Amino acid sequence: MVFASPHDANCPLEFVQADMQKMRPGGEWELLGYVTIGKVGKMDPMDEKFRKIVRPRACKMGGEAIAVMTSATNSTPISTGSGTVYGVLRRPPSGGQAPQSF
Repeated sequence: MVFASPHDANCPLEFVQADMQKMRPGGEWELLGYVTIGKVGKMDPMDEKFRKIVRPRACKMGGEAIAVMTSATNSTPISTGSGTVYGVLRRPPSGGQAPQSF
């Protein structure tokens, strides 16, 4: 994962299909981090109420795109719970990222 300059809380975000080949080092996307949401009951990862939670956090990370990395619902006879992990992505800077000293 890399660090990026934050954007304003309502920045535009693309929605992309999660493809690990495109997120590998030197690939089309850099992974900045994750936003994870859990809910009692079933959830639709694309529901507007979840987008309102994810967008400001992804923008603050410097994101340019969102991908649903995993989404699952677990049901038992007494309860149902759901969780979604959103990947926050950006396109790599042109010329690649300069090496950094530790």
